[in-house]
Amino acid sequence: MKSIKIKDIFSDDYFLNEAFRTVRTNIMFCCFDAKVLSFTSCNPSEGKSTISFEVAKSIAKTGKKVLFVDADMRKSKFMIKYTDENVEKGLSCFLSNQADIGEVLYATDIDNLYIVTSGTYPPNPAELLAGSIFADFVKDAKENFDFVIIDTPPLGLVSDAMACISRSDGAVIIVSSEKTSLRHAKEIKKQISAAGVKIIGCILNNVHEKSKKYYYYSDPKKA
Repeated sequence: MKSIKIKDIFSDDYFLNEAFRTVRTNIMFCCFDAKVLSFTSCNPSEGKSTISFEVAKSIAKTGKKVLFVDADMRKSKFMIKYTDENVEKGLSCFLSNQADIGEVLYATDIDNLYIVTSGTYPPNPAELLAGSIFADFVKDAKENFDFVIIDTPPLGLVSDAMACISRSDGAVIIVSSEKTSLRHAKEIKKQISAAGVKIIGCILNNVHEKSKKYYYYSDPKKA
Protein backbone atom coordinates (compact mmCIF):
# COMPACT_ATOMS: atom_id res chain seq x y z
CA MET A 1 0.00 0.00 0.00
CA LYS A 2 1.36 3.41 -0.97
CA SER A 3 1.43 6.36 1.42
CA ILE A 4 0.49 9.97 0.77
CA LYS A 5 1.36 13.16 2.66
CA ILE A 6 -1.52 15.39 3.74
CA LYS A 7 -1.37 19.16 4.18
CA ASP A 8 -2.47 20.41 7.60
CA ILE A 9 -4.15 23.56 6.33
CA PHE A 10 -5.85 24.48 9.61
CA SER A 11 -2.99 23.76 12.00
CA ASP A 12 -2.93 27.33 13.40
CA ASP A 13 -6.68 27.85 13.74
CA TYR A 14 -7.62 26.83 17.28
CA PHE A 15 -11.30 27.76 16.98
CA LEU A 16 -11.80 25.85 13.76
CA ASN A 17 -10.05 22.74 15.07
CA GLU A 18 -12.17 22.93 18.21
CA ALA A 19 -15.27 23.04 16.01
CA PHE A 20 -14.17 19.88 14.20
CA ARG A 21 -13.57 18.18 17.56
CA THR A 22 -17.09 19.15 18.61
CA VAL A 23 -18.54 17.57 15.48
CA ARG A 24 -16.39 14.49 16.08
CA THR A 25 -17.66 14.18 19.65
CA ASN A 26 -21.28 14.44 18.54
CA ILE A 27 -20.78 11.78 15.88
CA MET A 28 -18.94 9.33 18.11
CA PHE A 29 -21.46 9.65 20.96
CA CYS A 30 -24.58 9.64 18.80
CA CYS A 31 -23.66 6.98 16.25
CA PHE A 32 -23.08 3.77 18.17
CA ASP A 33 -24.46 1.69 15.29
CA ALA A 34 -23.31 3.89 12.39
CA LYS A 35 -19.91 3.15 10.88
CA VAL A 36 -20.45 4.39 7.32
CA LEU A 37 -21.33 8.09 7.16
CA SER A 38 -22.02 10.15 4.06
CA PHE A 39 -21.49 13.90 4.09
CA THR A 40 -23.58 15.80 1.55
CA SER A 41 -24.86 19.31 0.82
CA CYS A 42 -27.56 21.09 -1.16
CA ASN A 43 -25.21 23.10 -3.37
CA PRO A 44 -21.55 23.23 -4.43
CA SER A 45 -19.01 25.22 -2.42
CA GLU A 46 -20.71 24.80 0.95
CA GLY A 47 -17.60 23.33 2.59
CA LYS A 48 -18.69 19.70 2.41
CA SER A 49 -15.38 18.19 1.34
CA THR A 50 -13.32 20.22 3.80
CA ILE A 51 -15.61 19.43 6.72
CA SER A 52 -15.91 15.71 5.95
CA PHE A 53 -12.15 15.26 5.61
CA GLU A 54 -11.30 17.29 8.70
CA VAL A 55 -13.82 15.27 10.70
CA ALA A 56 -12.25 12.06 9.36
CA LYS A 57 -8.83 13.32 10.46
CA SER A 58 -10.17 14.25 13.88
CA ILE A 59 -11.72 10.80 14.40
CA ALA A 60 -8.48 9.10 13.33
CA LYS A 61 -6.58 11.07 15.96
CA THR A 62 -8.64 9.32 18.67
CA GLY A 63 -7.13 5.99 17.61
CA LYS A 64 -10.00 4.84 15.41
CA LYS A 65 -9.13 3.37 12.02
CA VAL A 66 -10.80 5.65 9.46
CA LEU A 67 -11.25 5.43 5.69
CA PHE A 68 -12.06 8.66 3.83
CA VAL A 69 -13.64 8.11 0.41
CA ASP A 70 -13.77 10.98 -2.07
CA ALA A 71 -16.86 9.95 -4.07
CA ASP A 72 -17.33 13.29 -5.80
CA MET A 73 -16.09 11.99 -9.13
CA ARG A 74 -17.51 14.91 -11.13
CA LYS A 75 -15.82 17.89 -9.51
CA SER A 76 -13.48 16.90 -6.71
CA LYS A 77 -11.03 19.47 -5.34
CA PHE A 78 -9.61 17.23 -2.62
CA MET A 79 -6.24 16.51 -4.23
CA ILE A 80 -5.62 20.16 -5.08
CA LYS A 81 -6.38 21.31 -1.55
CA TYR A 82 -4.84 18.59 0.60
CA THR A 83 -1.77 17.23 -1.14
CA ASP A 84 0.90 18.12 -3.70
CA GLU A 85 1.36 14.49 -4.68
CA ASN A 86 0.18 13.00 -7.97
CA VAL A 87 -2.29 10.15 -7.46
CA GLU A 88 -3.15 8.59 -10.80
CA LYS A 89 -5.77 6.03 -9.80
CA GLY A 90 -8.80 6.45 -7.58
CA LEU A 91 -12.38 5.36 -6.98
CA SER A 92 -13.48 5.78 -10.61
CA CYS A 93 -10.70 3.43 -11.76
CA PHE A 94 -11.63 0.81 -9.19
CA LEU A 95 -15.35 0.92 -9.95
CA SER A 96 -14.70 0.62 -13.69
CA ASN A 97 -12.38 -2.39 -13.21
CA GLN A 98 -9.28 -0.46 -14.26
CA ALA A 99 -7.55 -0.90 -10.89
CA ASP A 100 -7.72 -3.18 -7.87
CA ILE A 101 -8.22 -1.98 -4.32
CA GLY A 102 -4.50 -2.07 -3.56
CA GLU A 103 -3.88 0.50 -6.27
CA VAL A 104 -6.44 3.04 -5.03
CA LEU A 105 -6.22 2.67 -1.24
CA TYR A 106 -3.61 4.98 0.30
CA ALA A 107 -2.24 5.26 3.81
CA THR A 108 -1.49 8.81 4.96
CA ASP A 109 1.10 10.40 7.19
CA ILE A 110 -1.70 10.76 9.78
CA ASP A 111 -1.93 7.67 11.97
CA ASN A 112 -5.05 5.53 11.38
CA LEU A 113 -6.23 7.61 8.40
CA TYR A 114 -6.58 6.05 4.94
CA ILE A 115 -8.00 7.56 1.77
CA VAL A 116 -9.43 6.62 -1.61
CA THR A 117 -9.39 9.59 -3.98
CA SER A 118 -12.01 10.21 -6.66
CA GLY A 119 -9.77 9.33 -9.59
CA THR A 120 -10.24 10.56 -13.15
CA TYR A 121 -13.62 11.89 -14.23
CA PRO A 122 -15.73 9.00 -15.63
CA PRO A 123 -18.58 9.42 -18.15
CA ASN A 124 -21.03 7.55 -15.89
CA PRO A 125 -20.40 8.34 -12.19
CA ALA A 126 -24.01 7.74 -11.11
CA GLU A 127 -24.04 4.27 -12.67
CA LEU A 128 -20.69 3.36 -11.09
CA LEU A 129 -21.84 4.36 -7.61
CA ALA A 130 -25.16 2.55 -8.01
CA GLY A 131 -23.46 -0.68 -9.06
CA SER A 132 -22.60 -3.82 -7.15
CA ILE A 133 -18.85 -3.10 -7.10
CA PHE A 134 -19.40 0.02 -4.99
CA ALA A 135 -21.84 -1.84 -2.74
CA ASP A 136 -19.26 -4.57 -2.11
CA PHE A 137 -16.55 -1.93 -1.60
CA VAL A 138 -18.57 -0.23 1.16
CA LYS A 139 -19.38 -3.58 2.76
CA ASP A 140 -15.71 -4.60 2.86
CA ALA A 141 -14.66 -1.17 4.15
CA LYS A 142 -17.20 -1.42 6.96
CA GLU A 143 -15.67 -4.72 8.05
CA ASN A 144 -12.09 -3.41 7.98
CA PHE A 145 -12.41 0.12 9.38
CA ASP A 146 -13.95 1.64 12.50
CA PHE A 147 -15.42 4.50 10.46
CA VAL A 148 -15.92 5.10 6.74
CA ILE A 149 -16.48 8.75 5.81
CA ILE A 150 -17.85 9.29 2.29
CA ASP A 151 -17.67 12.73 0.71
CA THR A 152 -20.56 12.71 -1.78
CA PRO A 153 -21.47 15.18 -4.53
CA PRO A 154 -24.12 17.78 -3.59
CA LEU A 155 -27.44 15.95 -3.29
CA GLY A 156 -29.30 18.97 -4.65
CA LEU A 157 -27.55 18.68 -8.03
CA VAL A 158 -26.96 15.06 -9.08
CA SER A 159 -28.16 11.56 -8.30
CA ASP A 160 -24.64 10.32 -7.48
CA ALA A 161 -25.00 11.41 -3.88
CA MET A 162 -28.07 9.28 -3.20
CA ALA A 163 -26.25 6.21 -4.49
CA CYS A 164 -23.63 6.81 -1.80
CA ILE A 165 -26.08 7.74 0.93
CA SER A 166 -28.21 4.64 0.33
CA ARG A 167 -25.14 2.51 1.15
CA SER A 168 -24.49 4.41 4.38
CA ASP A 169 -25.58 3.96 7.98
CA GLY A 170 -26.20 7.67 8.34
CA ALA A 171 -25.91 11.04 6.63
CA VAL A 172 -24.67 14.47 7.66
CA ILE A 173 -25.98 17.51 5.79
CA ILE A 174 -23.76 20.58 5.28
CA VAL A 175 -25.66 23.86 5.01
CA SER A 176 -24.00 27.16 4.16
CA SER A 177 -25.28 30.22 6.02
CA GLU A 178 -27.02 32.79 3.80
CA LYS A 179 -26.60 30.52 0.76
CA THR A 180 -28.93 27.56 1.25
CA SER A 181 -32.65 28.22 1.63
CA LEU A 182 -34.66 26.47 4.32
CA ARG A 183 -36.93 25.07 1.61
CA HIS A 184 -34.01 23.50 -0.23
CA ALA A 185 -32.56 22.05 2.96
CA LYS A 186 -35.91 20.49 3.84
CA GLU A 187 -36.13 18.94 0.37
CA ILE A 188 -32.72 17.32 0.85
CA LYS A 189 -33.72 16.07 4.30
CA LYS A 190 -36.90 14.58 2.82
CA GLN A 191 -34.94 12.72 0.11
CA ILE A 192 -32.58 11.17 2.62
CA SER A 193 -35.38 10.17 4.98
CA ALA A 194 -37.33 8.63 2.08
CA ALA A 195 -34.33 6.42 1.35
CA GLY A 196 -34.56 5.05 4.89
CA VAL A 197 -31.18 6.48 5.93
CA LYS A 198 -30.75 8.01 9.37
CA ILE A 199 -29.88 11.71 9.38
CA ILE A 200 -27.14 12.11 11.98
CA GLY A 201 -27.22 15.87 12.00
CA CYS A 202 -26.75 19.13 10.16
CA ILE A 203 -23.66 21.37 10.15
CA LEU A 204 -24.18 25.07 9.55
CA ASN A 205 -21.10 26.44 7.84
CA ASN A 206 -19.84 29.96 7.03
CA VAL A 207 -21.41 31.57 10.06
CA HIS A 208 -19.71 34.94 10.48
CA GLU A 209 -19.51 35.70 14.18
CA LYS A 210 -16.91 37.52 16.23
CA SER A 211 -16.62 34.48 18.47
CA LYS A 212 -15.36 32.46 15.47
CA LYS A 213 -17.77 29.62 16.14
CA TYR A 214 -17.78 28.62 12.49
CA TYR A 215 -19.73 25.41 12.79
CA TYR A 216 -22.86 24.45 14.65
CA TYR A 217 -24.05 20.89 14.96
CA SER A 218 -27.73 20.21 15.58
CA ASP A 219 -30.56 17.80 15.02
CA PRO A 220 -32.25 18.62 11.67
CA LYS A 221 -35.52 17.18 12.98
CA LYS A 222 -35.84 20.29 15.15
CA ALA A 223 -35.45 22.63 12.18
